[in-house]
Amino acid sequence: MKHLFCLFLQLALFTVFIYTSYCQQTQQINSEVKNIHEAVEKFSLKFFQSCVDFVDNESNVSKNILISPLSLWLLLVLIREGAFSNTKDELDNFLEIKNIYGFSNDFKDIQNNLTISRNDVEVLLGQFLFLNSNTNLNVFYEKLLEQDYGTKIEQIDFKQVKQAYDSITSQVQKATKGFIKRALNPLDIAQTNLIIISALYFKGQWTSPFNSSNTKTEPFYDESEQQIDTAEMMFQSGVFPYAPIKELESYVLELPYGEDKPLSMIFILPRKGVTLKNVLEILVNFDMEKMYEELRNSEIDYEDDEVEVHIPKFSFSNDYQFNLLLENMGVRDLFDKTRANLAMMSQDQIYLTRLLQKTKIEVNEEGTVAGAITSAQFINKATPPRFYANRPFLFLIVNKITKTILFTGQVKNPRLTK
Repeated sequence: MKHLFCLFLQLALFTVFIYTSYCQQTQQINSEVKNIHEAVEKFSLKFFQSCVDFVDNESNVSKNILISPLSLWLLLVLIREGAFSNTKDELDNFLEIKNIYGFSNDFKDIQNNLTISRNDVEVLLGQFLFLNSNTNLNVFYEKLLEQDYGTKIEQIDFKQVKQAYDSITSQVQKATKGFIKRALNPLDIAQTNLIIISALYFKGQWTSPFNSSNTKTEPFYDESEQQIDTAEMMFQSGVFPYAPIKELESYVLELPYGEDKPLSMIFILPRKGVTLKNVLEILVNFDMEKMYEELRNSEIDYEDDEVEVHIPKFSFSNDYQFNLLLENMGVRDLFDKTRANLAMMSQDQIYLTRLLQKTKIEVNEEGTVAGAITSAQFINKATPPRFYANRPFLFLIVNKITKTILFTGQVKNPRLTK
């Protein structure tokens, strides 16, 4: 009889500050690691589009969305290392790594490239595997996760529900610095034999923070230009990379984090009459390097031109179960007790029962991990550009060195908390 195993993806987004400017990065990325970052980028955009479509189809109510494709990708890579045969092939295709080999050797380089621990910017990655006391991992798999992936493995008696819950919760809170209070509830523990958690914690200060005295209550509109609510709109004027990108039918603004700007938030505001869905359909196949190049060029060409930036304050959290979404995207064997092949992970016959992600974000004058929708017009050099996020928008948080997308999201109403 196959054992159940439950997989949890834990994501924490922290308060962040933003302000932008492109700068040359000197750190070199080897070709193998670069290929992996490119795979993560392709996966991130594909999954973001599918997730938005899935959430919109499941609910008739407009929702803000925040996901971390990177955290999901890292977690599924751990499972993929334990998969065999068609189960592994499905994961390779889904993760965009079917033509990349031996990347476990480069994983530490990837973590080093992404991990930042400073006062103004902090990115922490953590992987945890919790085993029931009667479940055993294959020795090779356990060694691989610990040595190559830095996974912390702990064996717990899941029958002692409170003790197991407290231990897992403690690890989650530590990994997210208390931002996420819990990743699961006690009933989840009692019904499974194996729990894997991937934690991604991000906190960043804007390079140029917003002055709270400039924050005003203003109308917020939907995609048909009807007022749906009000928002606390932050404002500042400064020199930021900004470009209308015709291929995306959008206005794009970059605001950086930290003194030397290692990460940035990129806001994508559709032109009037263009929906978020329209932009996402283009974005999934868009060459992101073109966007980065246009932003770089705008900073060079208009280095003395200021942009008026209006973005809303917001705070919301999401809880997702991704089983059905992954099945729709081709990952099917993993969830089927008769077809799942995780023989490299354990001699016990196990399969995945649930794949969860918990996300949380806060955006204000002092910090943000979110985005803004902007009403703007195409401008010429004689007219100061205005980026006015008073309607739905998309956002990405990107590592400037590797071009890795850490977070993706959409804001349809900044007042919504779910």
